[in-house]
Amino acid sequence: MKLRLQNYRYASSSTTGKEHFINEHNGFNSLMTQLCRQTGLLKQDEKYMMDYDGHIIENNKLNNATTYKYSEGYYPVLCSINKLPIYLQNRNGNTPESYNQKSSIAAALEQSEIILSPKFVISFFLVIFGL
Repeated sequence: MKLRLQNYRYASSSTTGKEHFINEHNGFNSLMTQLCRQTGLLKQDEKYMMDYDGHIIENNKLNNATTYKYSEGYYPVLCSINKLPIYLQNRNGNTPESYNQKSSIAAALEQSEIILSPKFVISFFLVIFGL
């Protein structure tokens, strides 16, 4: 599995002029969901809570950015089910967790469909997106 992948650059649609760099590693995300399923930590037809949260990781690397707390670092988001990680998306420091939140949650739900029943994924998707 290749560890380093290309960052995708997005220009902000607002007037801030910020650039957002996002990196998703589908192989790693798939591995996390497969581990949850194969170890029996998550089972189909059970009720689970999904959490979506961002965390600032301060560092002095060259490709970091200034966070909303005015520190330098990254701001990855993590989706977890019952505190078990199933989806990780790395972001530069100036990209808040709310940026492209719907598409990130949709990708996490698509990933979770591997371990959960499609009925759960569809109902969660409908509630989140108000459909």
